Amino acid sequence: MNKPLIVFCNKTDLQSLKGIAEDDKKLVMEMKAEAMKTVIGQGGDAAEDKSVLLTMSTLTEEGVIAVKNATCERLLDQRVELKMKSIKVNDYLNRYHVAMPKPGDEKERPPRISQVVLEVKAKKHGYQAF
Repeated sequence: MNKPLIVFCNKTDLQSLKGIAEDDKKLVMEMKAEAMKTVIGQGGDAAEDKSVLLTMSTLTEEGVIAVKNATCERLLDQRVELKMKSIKVNDYLNRYHVAMPKPGDEKERPPRISQVVLEVKAKKHGYQAF
């Protein structure tokens, strides 16, 4: 269960997944169920079942890119998740603090844009300087 599992059916130009025998269809669905266990075991959502069973044809190149993208995305997600769970990342994340300042007075402080910046923006957009 360490690696993500994707089931893809090749040669769909010869016979589609809907046209296979019931025994074969049952076998494919069992493989899909096993692949779903790896998705759920890695913290994925059960709604991702469309990315677990893919069809493709290398002759017509139908679905080849979808298989490649789904596989790469799944591997990348797993790799990022493993890095986020590692001890090193947690050590670095503990060092960060985001300060949210509280207003000290009721004084209004509008944004201040210097005249030079306004002139440069005006020239860039074709307007006349102020």
